[in-house]
Amino acid sequence: MPPWDDVEADLRKVWASPQITVGAYVRELEAEVAQRQEVPHVIAVSSCTSGLMLAIRALGLSGEVIVPPFTWCASGQSLLWHGIEPVMADVLPGTYTLDPASVASRITERTTAIMPVTVFGVPPEINELEALAATHGLRVLYDSAQSMGTKYRGQPMGGFGDVEVFSMSPTKVATSVEGGLITTRNAELAEALRKLRDYGKGPGGDIIDLGLSARQSELHAVVGLHSVRRASQYVAARASIAAHYQARLGSITGIHFQTIPEHAQTGWNYVTIFVDGARARLDRDALQKALLEKGIQTKRYFYPALHLQTVFEGIRGRTDGQVPVAEKAAREGLALPLYSHMTTEQADRVCDAVSELLA
Repeated sequence: MPPWDDVEADLRKVWASPQITVGAYVRELEAEVAQRQEVPHVIAVSSCTSGLMLAIRALGLSGEVIVPPFTWCASGQSLLWHGIEPVMADVLPGTYTLDPASVASRITERTTAIMPVTVFGVPPEINELEALAATHGLRVLYDSAQSMGTKYRGQPMGGFGDVEVFSMSPTKVATSVEGGLITTRNAELAEALRKLRDYGKGPGGDIIDLGLSARQSELHAVVGLHSVRRASQYVAARASIAAHYQARLGSITGIHFQTIPEHAQTGWNYVTIFVDGARARLDRDALQKALLEKGIQTKRYFYPALHLQTVFEGIRGRTDGQVPVAEKAAREGLALPLYSHMTTEQADRVCDAVSELLA
């Protein structure tokens, strides 16, 4: 959260204002993100999930959309809400982002789009995926929930593909408490999305499309605005802690960190270690339990893999055993404590505990 002294005066202005949703602060947040992410159109919404749902609607997707199974459930759930089948393609070893070769093998005549995901702040292989989409006439919708501070070949996330959707939930680098951001270079698409976030209203209040109540309040926008203004500071602080983790834990047998490609810059949304239970002293789940007993909270990211979750069981038959890298990553990934005001001493406490248990 941004400091209270930063937000107090603006929150009081909202409290005294008759406009408490999609007002001046929402517009200011959208403008701030547009400048930061170098993209002309930003639409603030109530959550990343609602943003994905609106983007799918605005793009007119149907049939099948290819997604990685190593992602948060919202990537697939947003498709199920539209009656679209999420088709699982595997991820690349090391980066754990969508594997273009696996995507190519999943394309059918029913495929309408690819949904790549930024994983823990590491961007997907955008050039290869967009070339593949262009060859087959597919849309590209990025689940950029964890993309604040992320760059691909020097370009900030936000302007790739047809549309991107960011999260501003409590676990993200920049938060609006709850909220999301849709970014696009397409002016017509942006206008449609602004209508869709407000029920699909047209002129005179006529409901002209099937939208949602997905507006962002002014109170949330104030927090988001001040968070985004500090995002570079937050990313730098997280990068410092991440480097400390890697220096202290990188040589322990049986664990490894996510690979950051030379052409990418991560926003360090998470620092995740991958624990090989066959080589390490403890497997991932045993390590998590032992750390919790020491008062250290971690999280299994992303677990279970998408196709192994109950809500997706209807599509499991065509996925089981076809995405081995994603399944292994889901069994091994453990996100360590990381937040923008974390101290080196706090990180050392985590490192001491992991070293004691595994080294």
